Amino acid sequence: MALGMFVSMFWKGTRFHDLSQKLKKLSAKKLGITLLLFAFSTLSFGQEHPSKDLQQYTVQKEHAAKFGELLIQDFQGRVKPINTYAIENLRKVYKKDSYKGLTAEQVILSAQINPTKWSDLALIYAKSVRLGSNMTSKLKIKNGLTAVTNFYTKNAYVIGDEVNTAHQKKFMDRTATDKELINLDERANVWIQVLNGSMMRIYPKKNDPNNKWFAGVDTKALVAQDTMLIKMHQMYMQSLQKAIKTNDYTEADEFLGYIASYQQKIGASIIPSDTKIDLEIKYNRWSIFTKLMFYYMLIGFIFLILAFIDLFNPNSKIVNILLKLFSFLTILGMATHVYGLGLRWYISGHEPWSNGYEAVVFVAFVTTLAGLIFSHKKSKFTLASTVLFASFLLSIAHGSMMSPEITNLVPVLKSYWLMIHVAIITASYGFLGLGALLGFVVLLLYILRTPNNAKRLNHTINELTYINESTLTVGLYTLTIGTFLGGVWAAESWGRYWSWDPKEVWSLISMMVYIFVLHMRLVPGLRGKFAFNTASLFSIATLIMTFFGVNFYLSGMHSYATGDPVPIPNWIYFAIAFFVVFAMVSYWRYKSFKK
Repeated sequence: MALGMFVSMFWKGTRFHDLSQKLKKLSAKKLGITLLLFAFSTLSFGQEHPSKDLQQYTVQKEHAAKFGELLIQDFQGRVKPINTYAIENLRKVYKKDSYKGLTAEQVILSAQINPTKWSDLALIYAKSVRLGSNMTSKLKIKNGLTAVTNFYTKNAYVIGDEVNTAHQKKFMDRTATDKELINLDERANVWIQVLNGSMMRIYPKKNDPNNKWFAGVDTKALVAQDTMLIKMHQMYMQSLQKAIKTNDYTEADEFLGYIASYQQKIGASIIPSDTKIDLEIKYNRWSIFTKLMFYYMLIGFIFLILAFIDLFNPNSKIVNILLKLFSFLTILGMATHVYGLGLRWYISGHEPWSNGYEAVVFVAFVTTLAGLIFSHKKSKFTLASTVLFASFLLSIAHGSMMSPEITNLVPVLKSYWLMIHVAIITASYGFLGLGALLGFVVLLLYILRTPNNAKRLNHTINELTYINESTLTVGLYTLTIGTFLGGVWAAESWGRYWSWDPKEVWSLISMMVYIFVLHMRLVPGLRGKFAFNTASLFSIATLIMTFFGVNFYLSGMHSYATGDPVPIPNWIYFAIAFFVVFAMVSYWRYKSFKK
């Protein structure tokens, strides 16, 4: 009771309370997660079927799936299913999770059995446009693919000199061709390691203090440990060659069972539980966040169209029913989003916001959550916009700059502060991002406003502006708390609370910018809904710099850069130009309407 009275006393009289009351006045004027996961698991984006020629040197799908349940140790020491290893490497080389109807496990295992045949297959992804016609001709690139044998002529590496030259250049001086050559070289080398089996570290070393595992081709290490391992590995490979011809995998299954038993016996101290292994394989198969990206994009686009229809035709019963349906579909998507984050948390053993990919996925969820919280009963624009924005964030997460690979934590992140500091400060980006989104929608409504619809649009502009201020307030509070907690973590890790690190400085800059935006209403000449929404739209630039820019353009303890500036992508200039012109058109419409 006392706590309730205290909260009530604190709440009343605040700006947040005033905004809530204004929204109430404006309002006065105006299947389960399992089903969704099933829908995701059955969603198909076009399937290929392996040709008969390809099947002649390919392992049976069922046996390959069993092989995918075996464990492997990656270069960081993480023990994971071969299923994960296979998908990650095929994505790097081929940019897809399957090859002509074959699963990743089938490709990886078959390539080791018959490396000669698989080295002739064109499955190494290459961007012909960036490489130029001369290099495309040299590597025999067709339809954006080439074979590893095309990289060698008379014991010479075709792109060796060009790759060395590209590596010697500073990052900012590298052309698009240089970058593609470096990436192509990496793909070719990954595929070579797959073909020779050197990355297939599936045999734990006995009594090793570092719990190191070895590949089946590492004969020296295996002889020193157990000569039977070499024979077992070779016999397994031979049994697979025989099984491909006879389609009888009984013997191969037995050898697979021996290897699995050996792993459980020797590597028991670091092997994940059967439940965790099974869930990681399912997590890979479901591709929850990739499918959520398309799901959010679809319902967000339709949701936003319905919101505009409702704005200009508020009495349509069908539209109102559809808006409620899409609100439910949004909640269903968010529930799946939470499930995916929880699943990744359980599999990795740490909070799912430890790297760039996970952070963007988490911000996408917080953005939709903020939209749901601040949708304020009838404000469908808020929720519809955030769903569409969430799909945009997930598309960034699954772009070429980020890797969805689950990795072990670096030592500095092995702290309980990862859950507290990073979660809070990352969550603030979701609320502040929603503010920018609402600012954009309001400016768009100013452009669409006419004397005939002014009354209704003014009502919506007022509503969205109050919601915008509320969400920026929550975002600023969480950003401030997260920044101060970061100082406490810094004191524990580095012995001082503040070191003027670029990430710390830009967090402070973001705080100061949003403090100014929220207090513009007190400054003569800067008052008004148009000025506030314009400022909330452009203020997101400080967060983009804090979240992305610092990592790649400034050197520090939080960044990946080394002081060598990275060229700014051209699309950023186009985006800035678009928003500036958009704001100018909105301002012209705003001023001309007032006249």
